Amino acid sequence: GTVFGAINKGQFENLMIIDPDPNLVATFDSISASLDRQIRINISESRALIAFRDTLLPQLISGEARVQVTEKSLGGIQ
Repeated sequence: GTVFGAINKGQFENLMIIDPDPNLVATFDSISASLDRQIRINISESRALIAFRDTLLPQLISGEARVQVTEKSLGGIQ
């Protein structure tokens, strides 16, 4: 059979493949797993912050909730 209309079985069988060194694959897996883990953490934190914002913002706008602001919390902003 064919994979795509433009590639037949013979062409597919003649494709060159790269067989990387196992140490290189292990290094890539280690680096990419760490990056993937951090991406998942960031997405989870972002979703939590969005939910918090969507809950709190209407309360702040309506005056139902208030925030006490101190000079220390402003961090020198004038």
